[in-house]
Amino acid sequence: MRRKMYIGIDVGTTNVKACIVSSSGKILAISSSKSHIVIGSDGRVEQDGDEVWQSVQVVLKEMLKKVPSLSLKSLSLSTQGGTIFFLDKKGRHLRPGITWMDTRVLRAGIKFPPDFDRKLFSVTGRYSSIGCLPFLQLLWLKKNEPEILRQTARYEFVDSFIYKKLTGHSVIDPSGAVMTMLYDIRKRKWNNNLLEIAGIKKARLPEILPSGSIVGTINPEIAGLTGLPKDIKVICGGHDQYCAALGSGVNNPGDILLSCGTAWAIVCVWHKPIFRFGSNFTPGPHVIQNRWGMLTAIPKGGAFFDWTLQFLNTGDYEEAAYIAKVVPDGSGDLFFVPLDNGEGIFYGIGLHHNRQFLLKSVMEGLGFEVASRIKTLQGLGIEPNCITMVGGAAKSEEWARIISNITRLRVKVPQETESACRGAAMLAASEEKDFPKWETEYRIYIPAKKPSIIYSEKFRKYEKLKRIFSV
Repeated sequence: MRRKMYIGIDVGTTNVKACIVSSSGKILAISSSKSHIVIGSDGRVEQDGDEVWQSVQVVLKEMLKKVPSLSLKSLSLSTQGGTIFFLDKKGRHLRPGITWMDTRVLRAGIKFPPDFDRKLFSVTGRYSSIGCLPFLQLLWLKKNEPEILRQTARYEFVDSFIYKKLTGHSVIDPSGAVMTMLYDIRKRKWNNNLLEIAGIKKARLPEILPSGSIVGTINPEIAGLTGLPKDIKVICGGHDQYCAALGSGVNNPGDILLSCGTAWAIVCVWHKPIFRFGSNFTPGPHVIQNRWGMLTAIPKGGAFFDWTLQFLNTGDYEEAAYIAKVVPDGSGDLFFVPLDNGEGIFYGIGLHHNRQFLLKSVMEGLGFEVASRIKTLQGLGIEPNCITMVGGAAKSEEWARIISNITRLRVKVPQETESACRGAAMLAASEEKDFPKWETEYRIYIPAKKPSIIYSEKFRKYEKLKRIFSV
């Protein structure tokens, strides 16, 4: 009897990865391919959907060279959210896809009635100030490229577009649908009022299926192109942050995922959605049934550190952490404050501060911002258990130690780094049943027994500076 194996595909904004996972949860093979975005000075950040699909084919072909395909039972997707494609009746792209990073709609200054944002939040759990999600992009398109909307026969998102290519069925799961700002999070369906405002018809959107549902089997032509077996099942996956949470064991109420990419995302698992207008946490469905996530982001969190590395001509995360380790906690009263508008400020620079101090101040500043978001969660009535840290910063033991000591929470770093791919593979293995009980090994960081007086005092100053600089 052949052992069962599962495929998880993680379609990110600039990188596509795929892994094959055994029935015991061990990653047997992995491959990756770059996909590109086009950035313009006018705020555009666009993506070629056909190139994304080409990258998916590349990673599948490359990976299947390493492992026999006969034992593959099913596959699923973890995808970026909030990118929209416009297809004509023949399935051809009418224009490049508009990504979740495109800011032209913010620059357009679209006006809404005074009570619109509160109503929007009540339905979708999202704010109009998050101007990069599809509902608002459609309003921008309606004004600036109305002919595209007239010609569009299908609106697809990254996940639904890939499912359509693989199986012929266009579907999206709730954790992805909520990122469109067209989804009624309470009624769990597309919202007719928002569709009418955007000027689109529900029939042109993907069908909504629960994560873990069977989408279909592989199109025979695609099986021939990729080397996938013709009888492999395609299972509905989820948004990349929720798949990363699943794949790294962030499943119980109070568990927190800290995903350290270009932006830092924080997902706290909870047993119900919490709608608190004005909070920087937004509710969303988890890929685990009857679980919810409270999601927030620190814009450009990882990008700030990458900029600092480049500016100071320093190497990678591990080298930077080694350099910063010689600096006493508190960075000599030097502050780095990441702002919600994507800007960052160094405060208190003195002649005695060298590059080590600058590096550590960025590490601590992002740690203080994580602590500030956790304080917000506590204000919502959520008491966090622990933080599971994935992504670039998780490679640094010093950074994990800093975050543990600042937040006073245990920090866990999975030994397996491809959490989103693994989470998608877990969904592939579930097939609407219980998730497989795959073990996850961690490096664990415990906060110092005595709370750091330096960090306690500096956190109070940090919060005061954040309020001043955010005005």
